[in-house]
Amino acid sequence: MAEGYLILQARTAHEALPLSGVRIQILDGKGQVVYDLTTDESGDAGSVSLTTLERSLSLNPDYSGAVYVSYYVTAQKEGFNSIYISGIPIYEGETAIQPLVLVPMQADQRSPVWTEIVIGKPAVATQEGHFQPGPKEEEEPQILRHVVIPNPITVHLGSPSSWAADVQVSFPDYVKNVASSEIYPTWPEAALRANIYAIITFALNRVFTEWWRSHGSFGVRNPEADDGHLRGDFDPFDQPVYQHALAGVVRPAENLPPGCGKPLNRRRSALGVRSVW
Repeated sequence: MAEGYLILQARTAHEALPLSGVRIQILDGKGQVVYDLTTDESGDAGSVSLTTLERSLSLNPDYSGAVYVSYYVTAQKEGFNSIYISGIPIYEGETAIQPLVLVPMQADQRSPVWTEIVIGKPAVATQEGHFQPGPKEEEEPQILRHVVIPNPITVHLGSPSSWAADVQVSFPDYVKNVASSEIYPTWPEAALRANIYAIITFALNRVFTEWWRSHGSFGVRNPEADDGHLRGDFDPFDQPVYQHALAGVVRPAENLPPGCGKPLNRRRSALGVRSVW
């Protein structure tokens, strides 16, 4: 039986403080509880083993089915809003590290709010192409005098022309999250390196030419978004990462497991390749 691993880490205060005493449940696709855990003083719930599919499927270019098994996680602690994460992909022999960032309840808040975080298919598993526009012939992008490695890097959580939030993350975290959104962690090391080099090169090119800044491609969330989803109203570290690279982009939200109630917040997890400067 193929097995993968999941490490859950509870934090608060923008991941600055570990959170002990968080009750975590891991559920399978049928809503059955596989593990019932509690975080220790370091905010960790340990590493758990989960059944998944054979990694050879992810290495077969002719195979079009699922190459991983998805699991679901709930996290609850008194005095904090609760989290439900749907669709965490588990690959054979790989360890996924899933952060759980809990937000304290407001002083006048009587009951916790459920936030649903949705993780879905990696870009490599989708049929849709991904395109980032280049400069038009009549336009000349601004160019910096020296190559700069931005740390932190500003990420526009949406397409260049969309209304979406801008967040700042460290450059290594940006690269990890994009790689996690694009490829399978089970690929050979050479394939992982090639994709990561491409991600770094693309990001540094956009920074060096000041491409997005020169086009004014930034803004805030548009509350009138026609699909009802929040644009950029999430913490990029909701995205789990693997000890290699994790795949996970966006898919439609699913229902909460029994007893969770209806979430008042829904967040899309994973940075993907977004607009950067």
